[in-house]
Amino acid sequence: MIEPYETESVIKSVTAISANELVVEWIDGRIQEITMAALDGKSGEAKVSVRELRAGKLIREEKSF
Repeated sequence: MIEPYETESVIKSVTAISANELVVEWIDGRIQEITMAALDGKSGEAKVSVRELRAGKLIREEKSF
């Protein structure tokens, strides 16, 4: 995970749930669940989905497939 800001840290923690899943906790309380598939380019088109939660409620979801 690359920190998106140069002057201050905004990521509290990053946890790898599996080889294809990450959970990112931001210092403002948001949680992002990132799921990836076919990143090797051999098993079809790469797919990424991001679910963003605040206080356990879904506030945003994006999928690349």
